[in-house]
This record gives sequence, structure tokens and C-alpha cells, in this order.
Amino acid sequence: MRMDIHKTYHLDFPVEQVFAAWTSSETVIPPAQKMRVEPRLGGAYQLFMSRDDPEPSNSGTFLVFEENSRVKYSWEWYRDGEITEITVDFVPEARGTRINLNHSGFVKEQSRDMHDGGWDSYIIGL
Repeated sequence: MRMDIHKTYHLDFPVEQVFAAWTSSETVIPPAQKMRVEPRLGGAYQLFMSRDDPEPSNSGTFLVFEENSRVKYSWEWYRDGEITEITVDFVPEARGTRINLNHSGFVKEQSRDMHDGGWDSYIIGL
């Protein structure tokens, strides 16, 4: 049985700023130490928990890349064999940006629950 995470967040920043931060190698939110992002269709999305480790803790590929609107990318955490997909819609609002996030395809409940809380922490850090 596949499980999903659906979240909605509001940030008091314009869509262009939120999108740029989401797709930048410069946006590093602890406990991550480094990011490598190639912001384009087919580009890599990698997160490193250790600055010295040449292998990413997470890796994925952009499947959809619509500037200031939507990204979709694959996601595999620590090569655990569970490859999920993340879709993020960036919706302009009168006072900022609404983020609609869907993280789909979990087969392990523990993994889904860990990521569910992780998204809240990520958004706070963003």
C-alpha cells in the first residue's frame, strides 16, 4: 500500500523569492550541510548531511521544472530503495506564497512519518 503526504504552507515572501530559495544550492537548512541543485528539467537535486561525504544523503532528479510555478522531483533517502516523488506548487497570494506539497509513493510508514515532520522543519528553516 502506497502512502502520501499532503501539506499546505504559507510564506510571507513573493513566489519568485520562495521558488529561487527552493531551487538553489545556497539554501542549506540544518541538519543538512550542503546542497547540490541543478535547477532545470532533468537536473539533479542532492542533499548532503556531511560536508565531507562525497555521496549525497538524498538524491533525485527534476521531472517537472516550471519557473516560479511547479517542481516535481524524485527522492531517495540514504539509498534506502524507497524512491518517492515530491510535487511542489508555488501559488501567489495577496501577501506571499502558498506552497502545496505532495510527497507520494511511500511504502514504509516509518519513512512517511519521518518525512512528514521533516517537511515542517524544512519550511520553518526556509
